[in-house]
Amino acid sequence: SGTLAHSFFVFLVFLFLVFLFFFLSCAHVQKQTNASNADYLFHDDDTKPFDLGDKTLNCGRRQDSFKAWLSWRVHGEKGFEERIDRNFENAARFAQEARARSASFEVLFQPECPQVCFFCIPPSMHGMEKSEHRDLLLGEVVRIVRRRIQLDGLMLVNYNPLHASPPDFPFIPNHFRIVFANPEQGEKEILFVLDHIESLMADISLEEVEAELAKVQAKENK
Repeated sequence: SGTLAHSFFVFLVFLFLVFLFFFLSCAHVQKQTNASNADYLFHDDDTKPFDLGDKTLNCGRRQDSFKAWLSWRVHGEKGFEERIDRNFENAARFAQEARARSASFEVLFQPECPQVCFFCIPPSMHGMEKSEHRDLLLGEVVRIVRRRIQLDGLMLVNYNPLHASPPDFPFIPNHFRIVFANPEQGEKEILFVLDHIESLMADISLEEVEAELAKVQAKENK
């Protein structure tokens, strides 16, 4: 009835207000409880004050074992195996397609898990010889493109630097790190991500990138 529907709606509004009060008044508790302070997930940029990720239960990874168990129960051993295999296949396919566009993308490692680390190279930097300075510039290209991705709202890909771990891994500036966790994705989504990044970086000038790098270095030297 209309009365019952109205009462249920009022109850939902009440629950929302209670949740909102708890969230706003106990935000520091949520951060203390759940935050992992992972610099490869959360970045010191103009979106940080609005990023609630560090305060969420999922960020703390405390429930992941339960989620894995539930997924295993739902899909069974064979189904779970097939989902994992598909994610690995997607990562390998993404790396293959990115390498085929070598003027615009540089795959940094052969994928050993469902994740691909890569630079994106705007047309203004095509043909630039690989060097430490070029890689620093590409790190700023990543930050520029990532901000455009956020504003565009069609997808989201995270980025991070790779801190030096001698003797096997030198320092690598900011680079995109795409993780394949949804086996329902495939060729269509892979091509969309690469095409979209290419379109978003098409007008990035070398002067713009140099200016961004100069800002970062000036901030670090303060």
